[in-house]
Amino acid sequence: MRVPVLSLEQRWFAALLCYTLAPLGIVLARRPRAIDFWWDFAMAIGICAVAGFALLPLVSARWWAPRHRGTAFLRLVQATHRELSYVLLVFTLAHAGLLWVLEPRIVEYLLPGAIAPMLAGTGALALGAFIVVSSRHREALRWPYAGWRGWHAGLSCVLLGLLGWHVIGAGYHYPRTATQGTLCMLAAVPTFATWWLRRHPGARGGRLAPAGRPVRAPRLVLAIALTWIAAAVGFGWSGAAQVPLEERALCARDPCL
Repeated sequence: MRVPVLSLEQRWFAALLCYTLAPLGIVLARRPRAIDFWWDFAMAIGICAVAGFALLPLVSARWWAPRHRGTAFLRLVQATHRELSYVLLVFTLAHAGLLWVLEPRIVEYLLPGAIAPMLAGTGALALGAFIVVSSRHREALRWPYAGWRGWHAGLSCVLLGLLGWHVIGAGYHYPRTATQGTLCMLAAVPTFATWWLRRHPGARGGRLAPAGRPVRAPRLVLAIALTWIAAAVGFGWSGAAQVPLEERALCARDPCL
């Protein structure tokens, strides 16, 4: 029986999903005490958003262009980068909003006296919103592409650092050095790969043969978002019966962000 060969778009989509779900898999491998379905759901979508933001530097046609001649694939990559950034911003807002609804005292983490990892999360949310909005309206802001590209890359690195500080500094889902090191490695790989592709462009690949209907970026991003939501639902459901909502630990004495 002949095994069907996956197209480049299909292989690329599978790689995206596997990578963005890896940080959540680390939590499931040695899961801490569950809190509540909606609380754990909010945590899971936050973790998926961090993984997605870490992956975005590599989802750029600028790095893939020297290796692939297929313009359809390159357009797919660039459109996915743009559309996925919108979804990631929505997921980050949902993460913060759900936690605030479940525990209004979380607003204290927005105050100047809050602990540094929580302020890093707030800063990451504000910076992520600025990057997405400014990129969307770059031409209206009359921001030259050359200057914007440098700022975009630099601010994206700062954003990734703030997200890592927030997730690791909370110390709940990644409490041990080994898991924290693995998470840092996963977050750093796309940035390092982007740097490597820029300095080692390699030979241009051959012409890509179309395989079936072309993949559209909105459909691809929708599939990724639905997969994240399904994974977050499964994460929340798997521990929902462990601790009822009324008995969950207060973040002030048992950090759970």
